[in-house]
Amino acid sequence: MTPSEFGAESDAESDTQPEVRGPITARPDSGESGLEEREVERTGTPEAEDHPALRGIATRLPSSAIGIWVAQSLIGLIPLALVVLVGTMSVRLIVVLVLAFQVGHVLTWLRFTWRLDESSLIIERGLLMRQRRVIPRDRIQTVDLERTLVHRLLGVTEVRVEAIGAGDTEGALPAVEPWLADRLRRELLGARTRTSGRAGAEVTPFPNAAERSAPDGHGEAESSLELERISARNLLLAGVTGGRVGVGAAILGLISQVAPAEWVARILLPGLEQIPDPMSVAGLRLLLFLVGMAFLVGFLTSLIATLLVHWRFTLTRTPTALQVTRGLLTEHRDTVPFRRIQAVRIEENWIRRIFGLASVKVVVAGRAGSSQSAGADLILPIGTRRRAFELAGMVVGLEGVGVPEMTWMPDQARRRRRLRAVVLSLLLGVGGAVVATRVETWSPEVVGPVFAVVALVPSLILAHLAWTGLGWADLGSHVVVREGALTRRWVLLPLSATQELRTVSNPFQRRRDLATLELHIARPVGVLGAPRAVDLSDELAEELRERWSIRLTRTSRSEEVVADDRG
Repeated sequence: MTPSEFGAESDAESDTQPEVRGPITARPDSGESGLEEREVERTGTPEAEDHPALRGIATRLPSSAIGIWVAQSLIGLIPLALVVLVGTMSVRLIVVLVLAFQVGHVLTWLRFTWRLDESSLIIERGLLMRQRRVIPRDRIQTVDLERTLVHRLLGVTEVRVEAIGAGDTEGALPAVEPWLADRLRRELLGARTRTSGRAGAEVTPFPNAAERSAPDGHGEAESSLELERISARNLLLAGVTGGRVGVGAAILGLISQVAPAEWVARILLPGLEQIPDPMSVAGLRLLLFLVGMAFLVGFLTSLIATLLVHWRFTLTRTPTALQVTRGLLTEHRDTVPFRRIQAVRIEENWIRRIFGLASVKVVVAGRAGSSQSAGADLILPIGTRRRAFELAGMVVGLEGVGVPEMTWMPDQARRRRRLRAVVLSLLLGVGGAVVATRVETWSPEVVGPVFAVVALVPSLILAHLAWTGLGWADLGSHVVVREGALTRRWVLLPLSATQELRTVSNPFQRRRDLATLELHIARPVGVLGAPRAVDLSDELAEELRERWSIRLTRTSRSEEVVADDRG
């Protein structure tokens, strides 16, 4: 799906507006006493600048917003419908509740207005408790567009505005005409671009900052470049090799919470009475069958979820940001400003590593936690390892990086992981012996050692993979760190994005003269831990900390000089 399929003007095209049907308001400076409606011809192109909200005049949302809220409330009433099916609530009461919700939506629409002035986006809403939200333009970080199936049927787009430091979406317009949504996004992001060149303003740490500063706020339309388009075949490959089994578990958990207990009893109890002894041959066959079905459900869930979330995934580069367009039922158009990108994560699970495949995510400072869900920070669902590193290098201003040659951790780190594997195996052996004391046919003297030996081999394999997954690389202005046993995670970050360098060592590391070097960055909620080089030797960890700290200080001074020159 390309950006133009949102019904808005394409970033790569001219400022000609798309075809719009229906009434729009007249110019506020026309001299008339009210906002008189006028009809636009079917082939006409409206002037976005003429919209009163963009001229600072408080304007209601289109009436389609009521339909959006009605659809959302009906979806939320599905649990009540299930309650009606089991006969615990009157149908009349359900009808009264539904009608009350709809009246509330109409009143909400009547009291919801928004406008954009020279300094802020202002949203006012509320019937009894009035809420007035003022979002300064120079604090706006991203403007994302989203269209669910209901939005598409009603011909509108939802606009989500995030500000720096906000914990969630700062401002949302539930229903806006597509051409107006695109124009509003340009206006708000253009304002952030213009402020980035002022003295004291935020300066991007990446070397190609000059290319990414469009002084008039319209540079993205002039030099938009498509970087990646994921085909349906590659999406199928991403679903097959992905790890969305948890989605299926969540669906089953939701069903178990919503379904009446009588239904669960009718379905499960007869089957439980016929389950064979787990220690018999028939019981083991049933167990293997259930495990196979669980993997099949997880596989199908991963496939379907990947197709729904990333259908027609397109990554586009503009002078100031990356834009991700994706989604089958719900269409998303996400904006990732270059100046907010702190690091890039390349991830390879064990299946993808066999075939040389990887995915790429960006860590964006200050991004709201809700926007991280469903892949908002994902810029490459699947690709070759080399392509993943090329894309990661481009994002952080390190062109043509390729797959870096990593430095492995010392042999003490490997011995430490082997010791942990042995200890874990012994603990499993003790646990098996304890369980055997409660089973009459089992002998603790036999079961304990068997459990320990059986667990030792995979534990040692995982320990070796964990050690080979560790590594670091110094690329001058950038650093790469890596860790992970089954899922290998690479982090590529510019040193200029680092806020603090810290060496830490726990008692077990100190016994082997090891330490971990942490590179703290501004990261959003949901991104666990700081990028780190685990189990370096003590001397090397201190040496790298000093070396990179000096380099970071020099980079910060250079940025201050650049900011003064711009001022």
